[in-house]
Amino acid sequence: MTIRSTPVRSFLPSDLEITSWEDLESWLINLQDRSITDLPSLEKWLLDLSEMEAFIEEDAAWRYIQMTINTKDEKLTESYQWFVSEIQPKISPFSNAFNVKLAGSPFAESLTGRAYEIYLRQIRKEIELFREVNIAIQSEISQLSQEYGARIGAMEVEMDGEKWTMPKAASELQKTDRAHREKVWRKIQSVRNEAIAD
Repeated sequence: MTIRSTPVRSFLPSDLEITSWEDLESWLINLQDRSITDLPSLEKWLLDLSEMEAFIEEDAAWRYIQMTINTKDEKLTESYQWFVSEIQPKISPFSNAFNVKLAGSPFAESLTGRAYEIYLRQIRKEIELFREVNIAIQSEISQLSQEYGARIGAMEVEMDGEKWTMPKAASELQKTDRAHREKVWRKIQSVRNEAIAD
């Protein structure tokens, strides 16, 4: 197993962890309130914003990965659910504020090159699509997706005395033996139907 390493940070403390909203809030406020007076300060702000976004995305990804590796560990499930219900909804308004700040900066026009062109176009589209009412909806979707993933992860197909995960069973559908594929397919459908009936 590869040991997770923390990238070198220039904005956030190297030992920062998300254990409460307060761990993030002051850093988000720093980015939101920071004065941008010229192109270099805008570029520095963008680097710090990128570091913040990468840090948050990595934290969320590791919570999700750990939860899906062991769907029976309630603490891992609770950790992920806490993140999507308590942290992500509070981040969304900041993300929109950052987009507005960038798009409204007179120095944004000086960010040249194809990469910036695509990035700024994406930012403008996100501003256009942002609706505060969608924050709670997105949080609910994340939680329902997690519950669905946990149910699928817990499902097993028994074949010839062996217990297979659903992905393992699905991979058997690629084999050339038609009778074998049909047998596996029927087992998969049986397990899914039982889950729906519950």
